Amino acid sequence: MGLEQEVSNEVYRLMELHQEFESGNYEEMNDLYSDEFQGWLYMPSLGQVEKFNLKDIKEGNEEAANHFKLKKYSSFFQD
Repeated sequence: MGLEQEVSNEVYRLMELHQEFESGNYEEMNDLYSDEFQGWLYMPSLGQVEKFNLKDIKEGNEEAANHFKLKKYSSFFQD
């Protein structure tokens, strides 16, 4: 499998995992993060970009899954 196809597969899997938030699922997504994860994410509720580490992002994913559980969830992957 070529690199482009491999990246494409991972992006689509990430999209599927985000959509599983409405079922309360977040564990598989959390398992994908490196122990050294650090990222900058725009937080619309704060109107600013925030820095997150592994602990922050995992807790955020759990909170998001609990918030969106049984609700229709529209992620940034959708048109």
